[in-house]
Amino acid sequence: MASAPEPRFEQLLSELARADVSFCVVGSFALAVHGAPRASADIDVVPETSLENLNRLAADLADMEAAIAPGGGAARLSAADIGARDELKVYTRFGILHLLQDVEGVPAFSVLAPNALRVDVEGEQVMFCSRQDLVGMKRASGRLIDRADLERLFEVEAEE
Repeated sequence: MASAPEPRFEQLLSELARADVSFCVVGSFALAVHGAPRASADIDVVPETSLENLNRLAADLADMEAAIAPGGGAARLSAADIGARDELKVYTRFGILHLLQDVEGVPAFSVLAPNALRVDVEGEQVMFCSRQDLVGMKRASGRLIDRADLERLFEVEAEE
């Protein structure tokens, strides 16, 4: 049995940015930008939810051969399919993309974007949520892993 390909999250992010998809990275990859990295099997993003942006996202997911089930066939998702779900995991040839749109405790793109950090990822500018927004999301979650993430974030801050 062949093993799954190694995720190439930097390529996934730069591909989205090259396709002019507006999004903000949250979760474990935002932790890394703020100095408290944690391993993850997927990358969490909050897309901007205009029809135009969701159309660009849907087209780019098709180019990345996105499937809605691991190992499943490519699914042709429309902007309506993406916009109709609060969250959606898609399996691309670069790794798993977790789209968060209307999830409790996760601010909308319009709230995250003004404070976001812009980071060069493979020659493309990618938005990562601010430390303040990340802390707010981690506190709102209350999950054990998020409490541990907060401890690491505060340790990093104390060391600076």
